[in-house]
Amino acid sequence: MSTNFAFSSCRPQTAVSRQTAVERLILAMHQNVDQPMSLQSMAQKAMVSSSHLDHIFRQATGISPRRFLGALRLTSARRMLLNTELKVIDICLAHGYNSLGTFTRRFTKLVGVPPLHLRRLPENGVLADMRSLSRETAKMPVPRENDLHGHITAPPDFSGLIFVGLFDSPIPEGRPVKCAVLTAPGPFSIHGAPDRPLYAFAMGFHWSDDPMLYLRNDSALRASASPTELNKNPGAELELHLRPPELSDPPILLALPALVAARLAHSHHDGSSMEFTSDTMMDSRPKEHPIPFVTRIANTRRKQRKQRQSRLNRFGK
Repeated sequence: MSTNFAFSSCRPQTAVSRQTAVERLILAMHQNVDQPMSLQSMAQKAMVSSSHLDHIFRQATGISPRRFLGALRLTSARRMLLNTELKVIDICLAHGYNSLGTFTRRFTKLVGVPPLHLRRLPENGVLADMRSLSRETAKMPVPRENDLHGHITAPPDFSGLIFVGLFDSPIPEGRPVKCAVLTAPGPFSIHGAPDRPLYAFAMGFHWSDDPMLYLRNDSALRASASPTELNKNPGAELELHLRPPELSDPPILLALPALVAARLAHSHHDGSSMEFTSDTMMDSRPKEHPIPFVTRIANTRRKQRKQRQSRLNRFGK
């Protein structure tokens, strides 16, 4: 068993003991993803004390045990949405949520699209969007302040799409603050990165004719860097090395195809390069194109806000 890099400063015996405890708990989470689990019960499954568990779990994964379990639940719910025809309410209840509204809001915030829209993604041109990325010729943008430069390497047999993004969270969920897409390993630049602590994540997807590959995220290669690593040598290149997923990796919740579809629409409209920002998931296409689901989401939300405001104005009188 290889030892998690987070424990490399520990004595070999301590490192193995800590990693074993963390992996023991993560396996239990996978087996009981639909069951409530207190910190005490988690500690029992890991065979360590509650306080020690929280410390070593954060060391290994970057997040707390509760947050890891919550991400696993949403990952399982996403898998059921894509692989079954169960109603959203049934999937919601099967994963420990008592309120459909709470489930939908949390799912939308962390995955990037509502449950039903995720289910329709395979029918909304996922493969066409991904293939079009392989034909994109990104223009070299004008250098800006706070540009982040880096270099991504991958296993020799890798050939596919690479997404690299900056997040406020130590887990890749919701919309990235800034991101970019590459069609091969190599140098990258993210322009105008905000001057605050951010986490960098990279995901690599092999080119595939299966749209589910881009939606499940399970087999995506990955790499990450903490705010400390990002700020260690200002102006120096960030090195990211794509590797296969490990048991202690937090689940990737982001629905990347939704982000790609929105940015492609935006770049085709304004001629910009394949650089992403946090607002591009709701960009719209020119009117001559079919309206994509991301635009329908924005239109629906706009209509709901107007309806709520109308009710407030009416009751205010």
